[in-house]
Amino acid sequence: MFCRVQKKKILKMGLKERLKRELKTDHKSDVNWEKRKNDWLNSIETLYGRITGWFSDYESEGLVSFDYSEKTHSEDYIGEYSTKKLHLRFTNGKEVVVEPMGTLIIGAWGRFDFYLRGYNSHKYYILIFKDDDQSPRWSIVNAETKKEQQPLSKRYLEKVIDTWFS
Repeated sequence: MFCRVQKKKILKMGLKERLKRELKTDHKSDVNWEKRKNDWLNSIETLYGRITGWFSDYESEGLVSFDYSEKTHSEDYIGEYSTKKLHLRFTNGKEVVVEPMGTLIIGAWGRFDFYLRGYNSHKYYILIFKDDDQSPRWSIVNAETKKEQQPLSKRYLEKVIDTWFS
């Protein structure tokens, strides 16, 4: 009986000590969450600028128009904030949406959903990774297979959209 009680006490103390140790080394408090939010909001504008720039020739030929809709989002540590979704409205009546999902993403610095309106199950993720020097690296990956990660480019977006339209 004494051995069982003592073992339980040691296990409890081990967990408590581990938690105390982790609390001391927790870096969550080292993060400037307001800066993180502002960097994320700037990344959203950067991506939208890239996409509208890449498809500006489509716009000038009357093949696509760009529109935005408001989105309210809430994330742990960052809180609630407003942003917007980008809508690419094509002349064939189809619409492609770029929707910011958040910056607190496991395995990436931020994520957007990229999908054909009405076909959200065939979406792609546009991901931001931060290199050691904190410069962003943009990628796109099929959300279903989680394979075929590619660098984000106009050519790849055109390929995805063309597949959706066929």
